[in-house]
Amino acid sequence: VAGIAVGATLGVARGAKLVPIRVLDCNGVGPTDGIIEALDWMSEQPDALKVASLSLGQGRNSALESAVRQIVNVHNVVVVAAAGNDSGDACSVSPALLGGDGGEVITVGATTIADVAAYFSNSGSCVDVFAPGTDIKSAWIGSDTATGSISGTSMATPHVSGVAALLMSQRDGKGLSTKPSVIKSTIIAQSLKDIITDSPLVSGRNVPNRLVQVPPETFPPPAPPAPPSPPMSPPAPPAPPSPPNGRILSVQITADDAPEQTSWKLYRVDGKTLVQVSSENLEGVGKGQTRTWTVELQPGFYQWSILDGNFDGICCINGKGSYKLFLG
Repeated sequence: VAGIAVGATLGVARGAKLVPIRVLDCNGVGPTDGIIEALDWMSEQPDALKVASLSLGQGRNSALESAVRQIVNVHNVVVVAAAGNDSGDACSVSPALLGGDGGEVITVGATTIADVAAYFSNSGSCVDVFAPGTDIKSAWIGSDTATGSISGTSMATPHVSGVAALLMSQRDGKGLSTKPSVIKSTIIAQSLKDIITDSPLVSGRNVPNRLVQVPPETFPPPAPPAPPSPPMSPPAPPAPPSPPNGRILSVQITADDAPEQTSWKLYRVDGKTLVQVSSENLEGVGKGQTRTWTVELQPGFYQWSILDGNFDGICCINGKGSYKLFLG
């Protein structure tokens, strides 16, 4: 998450200062009191410009909501929160429910590489903006150069946190307001409109059609025009035709203790449309057993999604499931 927001190689705001505050254990669980204490500690720090990136959430909790309102309204901390991964309504999740029109928080949903709202992402009127949240590459454990890819609104959130940090620095340098409400309205105003489509796996969701955009002024100036090219040489002979068959995708899934809940789908990205080309499930696979499927791919872009019918994942609650993809 931190690598997405401010990482030196893959981050959005690469010059921002990172102050990590741990509130969850290795299983992603932690007491609400710990989150509130972290917010209180953050509000006491002398840094003038602060963004709290909250890739976390729970059911409605008035104490947590009060603490978030306090650091926004009293201490001018910009708070960016994950919408949640229940394919439901973000207005049922704290602190995401503080987003939306007039809300104190910037609540973030997740999209795919094809600008499709991720099937798992919460949506609704409490979501302010969407950001990339599927198969996001960032820093990882193991070494200073390790990377990994993961999905969730927790990955979408730091994209917006990085944008908020850039905006605050940019505006502060010009003597303009950096109040949380101004940063929120600016992010929404500068977002790309009407380019997000909803996932074909779910329907009828209220998906605010706003995709976050890095502030235009943070892009480097255009390079000077290249010198004229020398006269063209005679055209090269045509390349030999490609072989008729494409590459082979191998999908390997080890079932958790509820294999009947697990399935996967493969889509080909056709412009703004996802066309399903294959789907399978783990019915008949025993607990802890591994099954492998192969699919022949033609040239193009693809999106692969693994689904859990109970939305509780395959890694933790019902045993230790896993999956691997191989491209041959």
